[in-house]
Amino acid sequence: MQLSYPETGPGDVYALGVSASAKLVDRVPAGDLQRILETIRAGRERMDNYRAVFVMQTEGFPLWNAFPTLRYRKGNCFRAEHVRAGERLPDSQPSLEANPAQWWPERVKQFRFWPDYVMRGTTAFSVRCKSVAAPNQAVHDEIDSVDTVEYNTQPGETFPIDYSMRPEFVCRPPLGVGREDMEASIQLHPTDGPAGCILLRVKHTSANDRMNQKGVGLSDETRFWLDPNRDDIAMRWDSVVRDAKGTERIIDSYTVEEASKSPQGVWCASRVRRISGRINGKGDGSPDEIYYFYLDFCAALPDSLFDPPRAGRLN
Repeated sequence: MQLSYPETGPGDVYALGVSASAKLVDRVPAGDLQRILETIRAGRERMDNYRAVFVMQTEGFPLWNAFPTLRYRKGNCFRAEHVRAGERLPDSQPSLEANPAQWWPERVKQFRFWPDYVMRGTTAFSVRCKSVAAPNQAVHDEIDSVDTVEYNTQPGETFPIDYSMRPEFVCRPPLGVGREDMEASIQLHPTDGPAGCILLRVKHTSANDRMNQKGVGLSDETRFWLDPNRDDIAMRWDSVVRDAKGTERIIDSYTVEEASKSPQGVWCASRVRRISGRINGKGDGSPDEIYYFYLDFCAALPDSLFDPPRAGRLN
């Protein structure tokens, strides 16, 4: 194949034959919107390396009855691990004086973990594990298979598989801004939502890819309440769908109830409340999910921790 370029080319889209009366819809972010996007992107990229104990509590049930998961970050590499099959909850419970940030890192030592995935840049390696009975009846765990996916994303727009369960990404989720089928608008003084926030509304303008009855696809609109005093992190974000009459329903909502700064000064979530209506529907009495993040910014993170996983026996 050979490519050649004329010395002079079309100066704009109208020179290609588009009617002069055609409406130009420009989705390229500019002004305040571009500044917000750059601030959010910088926060994603600048986040410190960490080892995190993640715990999801179902409201109404004791937090210590939840199984923890482990999440790691080192630069643009990520890893997640979950408790191995067959593990049981320890009998120990925290005392009333216990500090959860100290108690949970000790508790995870009582479990064995399986790798869930490893992500290196834009390449993700998803792991499937299983327990295998050897001929002598001894049971061991091994990685059964590894699926590799390459994401076609730009720097600063690559998200780990479990981004909504990570402290730096749950408050900086994918915004959808810049897509040709998404229309963004900013309200500086919204009438609802967390105090002191501005409201970014991103509407889906296309008839394609709309969310179906099974919850697959894009919502009609996503609303992000961004805190300008905390580097524009999303203190709340709602996914909204509308029926044929235009009646709205929130199918997913995340609210940052507690946030703190990393040693490098990056804001991140430490407690998040999720209200989901995608499966159970809103108003059916299903309990909220509460996410807790216990971060260790001094943990040793060898490069080998983020090596692509291979099938075989686990230690």
